[in-house]
Amino acid sequence: MVESLLQVFPNPSNGVVSVSMFDQKMTSISIYSLVGEKVFEKSVNSSQEELHMPVEESGIYLMEVRTEQGEKYHQKLIINK
Repeated sequence: MVESLLQVFPNPSNGVVSVSMFDQKMTSISIYSLVGEKVFEKSVNSSQEELHMPVEESGIYLMEVRTEQGEKYHQKLIINK
């Protein structure tokens, strides 16, 4: 497991973030609150994606990225509204 394959910026963010994977294609991106509630999900088919997340509240969220190889990567995401 190499977390550096996943890059999320800017972090902290106002809700617009760029997500990129090194040498892999993403198939989905999900955002969860700290209590485990899914607040955002998007299907993708690329190694780079810009997200415009409709989260209403500032806080800490967990991003889960799934790849074509079936791997999951996680990144803490801080939203400042």
